[in-house]
This record gives sequence, structure tokens and C-alpha cells, in this order.
Amino acid sequence: MQETIGDTTYNWNDVTSKFADLCRHLPTGEVVRDRDFSLFEAMTALELMDPKMDGGMSIKNHFQEQKQGNRILTLKQLIDKQLLKITKFTPMELMHLFDQLLSTFHMWLDGHSLALTLFTCVYLHDVTIIDDYYLRTICFTFIKLIDYIRERILLKAGLFEEEDFSGTLTYNFPFYRDIIKDQTCLIDLKKSEDELNKRLRSLKHEADLNQLDINSTQQLIYRMKFLRLFYSLTLKFNEANEKTGEQTYLNSEEILKYLKQIDEMLQLIRPSHVIEDDTVSILYFITI
Repeated sequence: MQETIGDTTYNWNDVTSKFADLCRHLPTGEVVRDRDFSLFEAMTALELMDPKMDGGMSIKNHFQEQKQGNRILTLKQLIDKQLLKITKFTPMELMHLFDQLLSTFHMWLDGHSLALTLFTCVYLHDVTIIDDYYLRTICFTFIKLIDYIRERILLKAGLFEEEDFSGTLTYNFPFYRDIIKDQTCLIDLKKSEDELNKRLRSLKHEADLNQLDINSTQQLIYRMKFLRLFYSLTLKFNEANEKTGEQTYLNSEEILKYLKQIDEMLQLIRPSHVIEDDTVSILYFITI
């Protein structure tokens, strides 16, 4: 592929597919680096192809494209331009979204800002716009988890903002306390599991078996069950007596039962990037 920039013509070789194929052989969390590439060099390095860091991206030929790419669109504009789906998600797309949300949720628990973690997912900015039942259930549950952990655990534990922890700031994002109750998410998650199990049984009895659909639906069921169990476990940490209103003591056997079931689900869940599907290319998260 040839490209002319100024007076110079470049002959580019596309290594995307080869690079992606090699990345699939890396276990989750591992990186490849040169033996002489130190942490100091990593901290002082420039990120190529990032307009904020790579001066070469400001070349005249790329300026207009860069300007257009940096435009921030509202949710309504994203939907109108068909850059943001709100319905008819495939199990594969839901898996990718779930894994991204869980990853950013983990980062938030490590003390990073909500604005730079979970709320980089544009769907969490206004969950009510989502027509897809499964995604709406997932997003509402994560919203409730954020609100619950922040209000009933982080703030009550006496954590204060400091340099390495900014997990309690909400930036005026909505938490839908009047719309969604604690038990509503549990009911919706269980209903989602049941409907997905029916769909899975139907797929297995079709004459033209699609193994990718079967695998992705099964993996989505594992994720929904994991989320339901984790959410149920979280609720147990501030359960109150219905008559007196006083906080009840934790039942260690019940907690261990939940933890065991959660661990079983984690053993069954495969990372979504391992399951290949080139159709997932729609904007869901804001790049910071």
C-alpha cells in the first residue's frame, strides 16, 4: 500500500492480521518486551499513532482526519449517526461489553476515578436509552454495584480522597435509586439467565448448528450468573433485620457458598478476545 506525504512516497505493509494472530497466543495479562526496554524508557516513550503524543499525526494530510476523529458526540448524536447500538446485540457483542465493564470495575476498585474507568462506557451515562434487555440489565447491575459499594462500604469504612485513590467521586452521574431497587436487578439477572438457557437449548436442536453462536451464548450465561452471584454476595454485607432495621451479622457459611459458586463461574468463563468474531466493531467506550 502506497501513501504520499509531502514529497515522500511510503510503501506500507499491513501487519495487522499477523500481529493479532501472535497476540492470541499470549495469556491474559502478559506482554512482550525487549530485554533492554526498562520502566524508565517506557515512562518517557511516545505512544505512536496517538494524536495527543505523536507529532507525526499532525501532518497536513492527516490533520482533517485527526480533527474529525477528536470530535466529542452526544449520546443522541451517536445513535443518530448509527455509531451506537441500543438494541439487537449478539451474544458476542454482549460478552465484549461485559468483559470491558468488569475490567473497568476492577480498575475502579483499585482506586481509579469513575470518570476514567466505568463511565468511559457511554451506555452507563444513560442506561434508560438501551432497548436491549440483556445489556440494560447488565448496565443497571453495574450501576447498583457502584452505588452500593461506594455508599455502604467505601464511605462507611472511613476512606478519604488522596493521591492514589479517587474512587468515591461520582461526577454527578445518575444512579437511578428511585427506578431500580436492589431486588429488581436480581430478578432481571435470573430472568436473563433463564431466557438465554432457553435460547441455548433451541440452538443445540437446530439442523444447521452454529458452534460460535452456541459457545458465545453459553459464555454469556456464565457471565450473567457470575454477575448475579457477585451482586447477591455484595448485598449480604449490609443486610438489615426487617423488624428492627439493625444490621445483621454475616453468615459465614452463606458467604463461603457464594464465593465457591463465583469461583466455579470464573473457571468456566473464557476471555472474549479468544473467541474470534470480526463483526464486533461498534463504538461502546470512550477512549481517554
